Amino acid sequence: MKARVKAEGRPAVLVLSGDFDASGMDISRSFVEMTSCWKKVHRIGLDEGLITRYGLPVLRGKATDSRAADFITAHPEIHA
Repeated sequence: MKARVKAEGRPAVLVLSGDFDASGMDISRSFVEMTSCWKKVHRIGLDEGLITRYGLPVLRGKATDSRAADFITAHPEIHA
């Protein structure tokens, strides 16, 4: 992918959507980090602001997910 972006000769913009939970956010972060060819990254879809604004229910995710504690710490207002 990196070679293709370089061959295009223009800035690459990634628009991605993923689950707003510990695993979904980490998958997105990991993909961007591994490909490392994006001038801009725009994450679309459900986010913390929409959950708060519309009072949407929060799915806790898997208790066994090793990333869950850090995600909850980073987003305390939706996990109150």
